[in-house]
Amino acid sequence: MGIFKSISFNRIDTIAIVLFSVYALLKGEITVFYMLHLFWWQTLIHVIVNTIKTLFIKRSAPYRSKVLRYFGENMFLLIIYLIFVVLLFGIVLNFNNNHLAAINMEVILFMNWSFNFNLIVFLITAIFFDRNYVDDVKNFTNAFFPRNIILHISIILGAFLHFFVIYRFPNLFASEINWGSVLVISPFLILRVIFDIYVYPINSKKNLPI
Repeated sequence: MGIFKSISFNRIDTIAIVLFSVYALLKGEITVFYMLHLFWWQTLIHVIVNTIKTLFIKRSAPYRSKVLRYFGENMFLLIIYLIFVVLLFGIVLNFNNNHLAAINMEVILFMNWSFNFNLIVFLITAIFFDRNYVDDVKNFTNAFFPRNIILHISIILGAFLHFFVIYRFPNLFASEINWGSVLVISPFLILRVIFDIYVYPINSKKNLPI
């Protein structure tokens, strides 16, 4: 059991994201929306599992009075993000690119298997490896938690890539091979690896487990 306790939830997630994203790149099944929606789902799964653990794990009892507000405020923020990401990155910005729009629709409808496998890994690691932290529940919708920060940065990065790369070089994203996706998706993967190596460990040391 000791080996399971030593496994980092975020490290497993990062490895899964990189591996499945590379697979999706090779298959030409990945877009900016894919990555943004993936990070959104990771945050949603964390909030839901954290809420359930706080409600039903005995040692989390002192924080149960705060968990409904924690869940409600995070869900409100995530719904706003979902509407923004789906409408802007999933539909509007790719309206004239049938290939990217089709990939985005497959992601929304859970027809993209690399995306789906990522979600399965997120759920399994959140349930069995992730630990509840005091600040998660006490601070409700802390905008400076790593998961929120990476979502904010990803949205800004996604907008930048759309306007300055995809719009200027549409032919790179029109083929089935979709080589332009390598250029577009790489910054998201690098960002995630940086957070996994440098940011998450620091946050875990400052944040007391429940």
